[in-house]
Amino acid sequence: MDTRKFLDLFERGKTGKKVDKSDWDMDYIIDNVMDLVEEYEFDWDKELLIPEDDALFADMFKAARELLIRTGIYNMTTGRIMQLSPEEIDALVNHFKAETREYVLKLAQDNGYAEKDPTADVEGHDACRKICILAALCFGKHVYPDAVYTPLFTHERSAV
Repeated sequence: MDTRKFLDLFERGKTGKKVDKSDWDMDYIIDNVMDLVEEYEFDWDKELLIPEDDALFADMFKAARELLIRTGIYNMTTGRIMQLSPEEIDALVNHFKAETREYVLKLAQDNGYAEKDPTADVEGHDACRKICILAALCFGKHVYPDAVYTPLFTHERSAV
């Protein structure tokens, strides 16, 4: 984000609509989330943290984008709402989509959580092998890697 855009956003935190924190939580967030759940007719397995259904994931992303458009961002320091345009939101998402994966991977490598060649880490092979070992130790049965669901972290879901 360039300096001008950052300063513009900063200014919105001082000039946006003044709202009490409890009103923000109840009237802005909860009401809008409930409306979006109804609008998108969301129904999913509540035990599943991340949906495996790509259509559901795409709809959840669209609803989150719509929530941000409707509510803006609450500045807790000033008690004001910073509104963002759909174009600003899309630009930020596209920027972070490109930057985040590389940043997180480098951070993991720098802290010893990912190998220099992270293929086994990001493709889930390393975690899969560890699950097989733990399953064998816990249950006394050999578990083959192909029996373990291994989502590819390299598979990028695109909802925008």
